[in-house]
Amino acid sequence: MSYLVLGVEGLSSIGAHADRYGPRQTVRVDVDVLDGDCAGRSAASGVGRSGSEPGVLFPSPCLMAEVVVGRAPLMPLPWLRSWVAKLDTDLGADWTLHREVVQLGGPAIVSMFNAWRSEWVHSWRLDPISSVARLCREGVGLDIARPLSAARSAAGVVGVVAVDMQASVIADLVDVCRQINGRQMSGFGLIDAAADRAAVGLGRAWSPSAGPEIVAATASCTVWMSASLGLCVEWVDRDGDSKSIAGVAEVRIRDHDVELVGADAHGAVERHTAQPLVWLMPGSAHWRVRHVPEVVVWANTIVRLQQACRFGAALRRPVGFRIDDSVVGSVTSPASAC
Repeated sequence: MSYLVLGVEGLSSIGAHADRYGPRQTVRVDVDVLDGDCAGRSAASGVGRSGSEPGVLFPSPCLMAEVVVGRAPLMPLPWLRSWVAKLDTDLGADWTLHREVVQLGGPAIVSMFNAWRSEWVHSWRLDPISSVARLCREGVGLDIARPLSAARSAAGVVGVVAVDMQASVIADLVDVCRQINGRQMSGFGLIDAAADRAAVGLGRAWSPSAGPEIVAATASCTVWMSASLGLCVEWVDRDGDSKSIAGVAEVRIRDHDVELVGADAHGAVERHTAQPLVWLMPGSAHWRVRHVPEVVVWANTIVRLQQACRFGAALRRPVGFRIDDSVVGSVTSPASAC
C-alpha cells in the first residue's frame, strides 16, 4: 500500500514508497506526467520519443479516499495469509497486498482482499493521481493543498482530511464543480465497447486544459493525449521505422496485434509493442475515445470525496488517502490485462 504525499505545495513526490514499483517504475506525480525513468518527457520537450529510449511509464494509478471504521484483525484469513503483509499507518494498523499478487494470484485474490478489508475500512475510488494533480493546479478555486495536509508516521506519509476540515472540503468541491461546469469545456473519455462482458462505461477520462500529457509508454510505444486531437500513438515497428496515428477513435486488442482506427488513418501495432494501449483499459479488448463534458473527467473525485468527507464527519473520523496498488499491478502483467 503506497500513500500519497499531500503537502502545502500541493501534490508532490510519492518517493517514500516508490520502490514498490520496481527499478524503472519509480513513481512521481507531476501535472503533465506520472513518470519514472521517463522524467522530463513532458509535452514541453516534445511528446513523441524514439524507440531507443529506455524506461516504462505505466498509466497513473487511482487515488483512494478511505475512512477507518474498525480495528484491523490481528491475523489474516487463511487463504490470504501468503498474499498480505501487516503495516502501521497514521490511521492505525492495516493490511496490504504484496505487489506480486495480481501476477501470481490473479484478480480473484484482489477481490477477496478488498472484501475482507472493507470490514474495517470504507473506501472510495477517486480519479488517477495525475488527473487529480491537474485538478489541483487548475486554478478554479479549489485549494486542495489546504484541506489535504500531509501527516508523517514511522510507516511513511499519508495524506489526511482532518475532521474539522471536512465541511470546508465539501464546500470547495461543490464550488469547483460549479466553476468547471461554467467553463463549458469538453475532455476525452475512454469508453469500454467490449461486447463479451458487462458494460463498464467510462474507463478513463482526461481534460486538455493543462496541455498534452504522456499517459503510458515503453521504449517502443508512446501513448499521449493531445488537447486538439485526443488520443495519439507513436510506435516503432519490427523494421525500426517510426509510425504514428493521431486522433485515435477506436482500439481493438486482438490475439497478435492491436488495431487502431483514427479519423484519417488506420493501422495495427504488434501486440507486444502495443502494451501501453492494453494497460489503459485492463480487461477490455475493445474501447472507443469520445468527447465528454469536462466535469465528467473529475466526477469521481468531486462526488466521491464529498461522500467520504460526509461519512468521516458523521463518524468523527479523518479521511485518509492511498494509491491503489492493485491497479498498478494489474497493468504490469499482459495476462491480467487481456
